[in-house]
Amino acid sequence: MRSGRSIIISNKSTLSGYGRRQDFEEICRVLFRLDIPALTFQDAAGPSSFTLQEFNETRPLIDVPDFDNLEDAQASLIDLVRWHLVASDHFDRVDDLDISLWLSHYDKTLANCTNKLHIWDSRFRRLLRNIPDLEEVAATLSLRLWYASIELMLNSHIIADQPRFDSQLPEFDRMISLAERIVAEIFKTGNASFSVELGYIVPTFLVASRCRHPTTRRRAIRLLQSHQRQEGVWESFAASVVAQRWMEIEEEGCEVTTAADVPECNRIEVIESLVNVEEQTARLRFTIGQSDQRRYRDEIVYFTRPFAS
Repeated sequence: MRSGRSIIISNKSTLSGYGRRQDFEEICRVLFRLDIPALTFQDAAGPSSFTLQEFNETRPLIDVPDFDNLEDAQASLIDLVRWHLVASDHFDRVDDLDISLWLSHYDKTLANCTNKLHIWDSRFRRLLRNIPDLEEVAATLSLRLWYASIELMLNSHIIADQPRFDSQLPEFDRMISLAERIVAEIFKTGNASFSVELGYIVPTFLVASRCRHPTTRRRAIRLLQSHQRQEGVWESFAASVVAQRWMEIEEEGCEVTTAADVPECNRIEVIESLVNVEEQTARLRFTIGQSDQRRYRDEIVYFTRPFAS
């Protein structure tokens, strides 16, 4: 992915001119679509490094045009998803700024991204009104799901008090309902085991890991377990194994009937992974709790499926 971004940066002027603007946009669309799984999956053996400066060099202007088709809507949403992921990672890593300056930069970026996202939603709704046959296709549902995911993340970062995700239960439920409809749609004609398009695995894992309501959380894990599916570097059953262990650690020693029953000292903030594809295992390091009460837990999980694909 880094090589692809370098090609875009070094050849941007050449490819954008001489009647080759469309070629340049097609190249960008392919590479940027592949960026999403890489940015959302961090393997300690080969971490994805993508700075905010590099993002600005490949996509200096984030515009939200009117959409004539789903492909244009997807390309625009991918720009916004990449922007949010890269910016969030950037601000999480910066530790040498004055806190007031950090908050100022972060708030401006957050507000800008939120505004662009709402513009995208308005124009996407207009597209669906103009072409109502698109309403129930899997690609449309996937875009709705990813929009809901990024909107949830933006809203959760606005909430200052932890646990910041607990107030988002209606959004988590809506995301899982969308994901279930996507699964029903893509598997109704048979096997659909691999895709490089935006799909349902990453948003469903987000629900399984960040929603602490026991019913919604287990619903997400069951959906990840239900079909063998790979989207980019994300494999559904492997994601379900990690999510299951995540839930078990957080619920240890607790009787959980609502999200509030999971205490902050049990909540996992960060997970680091080292995946061995051949052995179907992953070494996981969970960062649990916050600030001075933070602790670490190392485990190995196995991805061998309990049933034949």
